[in-house]
Amino acid sequence: MSGAAPPRDWEATARADLRVPLRSLRTEVRHLERLLGRLQEDAKQAADAPVLRAEAELLKFNLRTVPNGATRVRLALPWDPAAARDVALRPTESPLHAMERRFRRARGMEAGAREIARRVEVATARLATVVSLRTELDGWLATVTASCAAAAEHPVRGAFESLVAALCDRVRALGLRVTDDPIAAPDVQRAARATGGKLPPGVDAFTSPSGRAVLAGRNAAANDRLVATLLRGRDAWFHVKDRPGAHVVLRVDAGAEPAEGDLFACAALAAHLAGVPKGEAVDVAWARGKSVRKAKGAPAGTVYLAAPHTVRVRVDAAVVDAFYQRRASQPV
Repeated sequence: MSGAAPPRDWEATARADLRVPLRSLRTEVRHLERLLGRLQEDAKQAADAPVLRAEAELLKFNLRTVPNGATRVRLALPWDPAAARDVALRPTESPLHAMERRFRRARGMEAGAREIARRVEVATARLATVVSLRTELDGWLATVTASCAAAAEHPVRGAFESLVAALCDRVRALGLRVTDDPIAAPDVQRAARATGGKLPPGVDAFTSPSGRAVLAGRNAAANDRLVATLLRGRDAWFHVKDRPGAHVVLRVDAGAEPAEGDLFACAALAAHLAGVPKGEAVDVAWARGKSVRKAKGAPAGTVYLAAPHTVRVRVDAAVVDAFYQRRASQPV
């Protein structure tokens, strides 16, 4: 389908329309490369699991001969009595506790290694998709430039615009931004209307990397209001483990799963709002809203989870700062 040569501003229009999608793709590539780097570091730490398990087995075999208060012992290998291995101990820890701690850490590392491998697989596949789409957009823009320079015929304007829209849709399908417009977060507005025209006191509104509404409580009372009035069964709820902090809610469409990027970004936001310093790693619990329960008579901000998950995230300064740059306006 062809027509008259397009106006010279078509190249500028195409570049303007695809500027934000291309920027989003480049940013996502950097994010995924950093994520894979962190996962590789975590995988190196998880590789110590066999050493810890071997030391635990040695302690178990020699438990009665290990003196209390020792800082280092040399233990014979059960399968080779002629050989021995040095094992470091904490003087304040009994040999039994030292053995149990190593078994516990080994199990955690082994489980972590499986989760790390899964996340590496997901991130690697997503990186390949993002890089491929970014290359496709760059190539398409180069073709437009060459065609305009040669005054070649283009598809008629409607087909041209449809192609740009289709490319933007493919970027949006990855959960990435395609416009610079402030995100009004319609589901935040609907939630606000349901509670009298504005969000409950102490509840802040943000937007996720893919443009989904994110709600967070600033204190225990606000956390209660968030869970009681705004949390839906299909939403994703986040809270840093084993310490007080904000409840964070990610809006999720019916029948959908939270985007991987949104899940880890919201976990990082929950950790940040709980006071975890930027750059540090921490475990964050998350669950679907239907699994979050408020116990009758429990202190404000206290809930229990029927089917929790745990993700370990590092509080990335760029991820946290981006939430505040995309911060949604308080509906009125």
